[in-house]
Amino acid sequence: MKIHSITKIALFTALMSASVYLIPPFQLPLIPVSFTMQTFFVVLAGYLLLPVEAFFSILAYLVLGAIGLPVYSGGQAGLQTLFGPTGGFLVLFPFVALLISLGKKTTKTYFSGFALGVLVQIVILYPLAVLWLSLYLQTHYFALLATMAPYAAFDLIKIALAQGISLRVHKATMTN
Repeated sequence: MKIHSITKIALFTALMSASVYLIPPFQLPLIPVSFTMQTFFVVLAGYLLLPVEAFFSILAYLVLGAIGLPVYSGGQAGLQTLFGPTGGFLVLFPFVALLISLGKKTTKTYFSGFALGVLVQIVILYPLAVLWLSLYLQTHYFALLATMAPYAAFDLIKIALAQGISLRVHKATMTN
């Protein structure tokens, strides 16, 4: 792996680690899932990095938290957080970045890139992560999935911003 790739992986690992401190974590009543900026950087990694870089940057973030650095939401760390109620989201984040990075080659417009982000982040991630959450909380799956609507709305905004930023970065870094 080249130094350039390692640098991008390290940068996005750092951005993910800092993302939980950008806004104070807040939750809806009865749901132990915080609103954070993590998903913004997961999606942005997918849009900006090569597939292997996107995957490993988010995986490295998970490893940092698993070994005890306070990089998870609310400054949490450790395996108990990784396998706690939000573990489904955390464990799937590297795959979200990977799938977006793999799929971005098929997108030609802002809207198609946005649709890719929505497909992976909301249509694929949410049902799987909420399944984990419902098993953890021993709560009815579909009721819990319905309560995730405000999170999905917030993620739509983050996906739109990430796609817009990635297009500007790609345009600014294109060589003539």
